[in-house]
Amino acid sequence: MSFAAVLAVGLVGLLVVGSLDRRSLAFTLGVVPTTPVAELRGDRELCQRPVDAPASFTEVRLNTAGPVGAAPELRVEVRDAATGRRLARGVTDTGGGLVEGVLTPQEVRAKIPTVAGERQIEVCATTAYGGRAAVYGNTALAVRGSRAYLDGRPLAFDVGLSFGREDRRSLLSLAPEVVDRAALFHGSLSAPWLLWLVAVLLVTALPALLLVAVRAAVGDEARSGRLCRVRREGEAQPSASARE
Repeated sequence: MSFAAVLAVGLVGLLVVGSLDRRSLAFTLGVVPTTPVAELRGDRELCQRPVDAPASFTEVRLNTAGPVGAAPELRVEVRDAATGRRLARGVTDTGGGLVEGVLTPQEVRAKIPTVAGERQIEVCATTAYGGRAAVYGNTALAVRGSRAYLDGRPLAFDVGLSFGREDRRSLLSLAPEVVDRAALFHGSLSAPWLLWLVAVLLVTALPALLLVAVRAAVGDEARSGRLCRVRREGEAQPSASARE
């Protein structure tokens, strides 16, 4: 009974945390920005294309650092991947630079008009007002079919991009989107209905199995205790010859 109460409290706690934890992240490329992809200066343009945008967004986030001081602002454009038509543009704030002698990138954000999801886009960046800025990303392994380009030339890197939205949504409300996106990567073995089934089993079947195991362990302990008491009582009783 106490196990069931603890389980119920745990489930309620998960629901509360999932409803209260609100985030503005719309989606991300999944690229960890650990290394400089390219240095922007003058009219050099760095693009990542094509990018699958599964949801609408109003903010582009990337990581930059200047060679010494803060990286300058970047002008960011979002374009349709098929036609090259500009969909939105914005300007970031200044980025990172040298911190105690160590080149340290910083996430910068460009606010843009809403770009609808369910489409392929490309994201391009140039320095807005001169200066030099290193843009960070990682090797071209995280995003299949997408790549960074510097002035039209392909690079062996992906830019560390993420995309935000104005409204902050709870983790609980994002669960259907998480399942749908997870189903994209492993074909029929991760169909949405199968992922939902696994989630339901984890929430219901696993606790039930734990409850059965706990009850079995308690039963074994009780039987072992009774057996020990019987043995002690038997040893304590004197034999008939001893009584005579």
